[in-house]
Amino acid sequence: MRRWILLFIAGLIGLPLLLHAIALDDSFAVLVFGQTTVEMPLWFVIATMIALSVASYYAVRLLRAVVLAPRRVNRWLDRRNQRKVHDLTLRGYLSLLEGNWSNASRDLQKASDKSNNAALNYLLAAQARVENSDLASAEMLLRKAEQLLPDSRVPIGIYQAKLLQQAGVPEKAHDILQTLAGENPRHAYLQKLLVDSYRQRGETETVLQILTQQHRQKPLQDPEMIAELCRLQISHNDGGTAEELLRKQLARQWRNEWVQLYGQAQGQDSVKQLQTAEKWLRDHPEDSALLLALARICQRNHLWAKARDYYENYLQKQKDENVARELVQLLQALGEQEKAQQWLQKIAAHHVDALPLPPALL
Repeated sequence: MRRWILLFIAGLIGLPLLLHAIALDDSFAVLVFGQTTVEMPLWFVIATMIALSVASYYAVRLLRAVVLAPRRVNRWLDRRNQRKVHDLTLRGYLSLLEGNWSNASRDLQKASDKSNNAALNYLLAAQARVENSDLASAEMLLRKAEQLLPDSRVPIGIYQAKLLQQAGVPEKAHDILQTLAGENPRHAYLQKLLVDSYRQRGETETVLQILTQQHRQKPLQDPEMIAELCRLQISHNDGGTAEELLRKQLARQWRNEWVQLYGQAQGQDSVKQLQTAEKWLRDHPEDSALLLALARICQRNHLWAKARDYYENYLQKQKDENVARELVQLLQALGEQEKAQQWLQKIAAHHVDALPLPPALL
């Protein structure tokens, strides 16, 4: 637009000047072509040259526009298609969030055919298919995503396993995790998922074997995995190994779950275990989990009075019916029936709802 304005202004200024020059100038130009001589006014020659220059300029621009037209049309079509793909993807994702599985799968799959992020759309469409109980179509979409991302077999496999677990097909999910974990033994998250799958199947022996082997190869770093290993060691009468591992871990990091397990583990040297826990108490005097651990350690060491005191201190901080029953059993064994009865009443009162009662009959 600016260019046309400048040309218009130049014309307004230049045209009167040119006409004035023509009126005053009687110069002429002689053009010789072989034996032919042509005479014409000089202004006409100059005007012709200017006109030819302008015409050449716009001819070049027109030719360039014609040559570039297909490319510009393609760009416009690409932008138009990308807008459509974006709208389809957004609509499909929103349908997925609101549980409209059929629409989500349809829109996401349509968007996948023209999207630069086709693999992601295939994965989301697969989720919608699973939610719609169409596992065969979901698997096909996952394979398409894997073809587009050949180096992403592990994450896509994990995603598929989670979808299958969500769809109530844990056996197939377990097979996928088992295969991937065998191919990627150092993949920590994958190994954790496999352990969770074995736990859900009730195969605690296998879980113990896997975690023990992993810990031997490289010490476990995940707090949950460490707790699971110790819990299984305790349940399989290997409290000494669990106590040693927990003692080392608690020296590095203090976690209530580990402290509770430390109280459940029967170490090879129960006296040393008690001394360790009492030393921790000086640094963590208000830690209720440590009080409970000390109560159980003392009870295993036949330190009945200390165990009772630790139980009572714990129950002053935490309302725990199961621990209260442990204390009641200890009190009854010690012959402290009155105290035991008081704790039984507290337990019973904890279960009684504050419902209205009829007035006493006179």
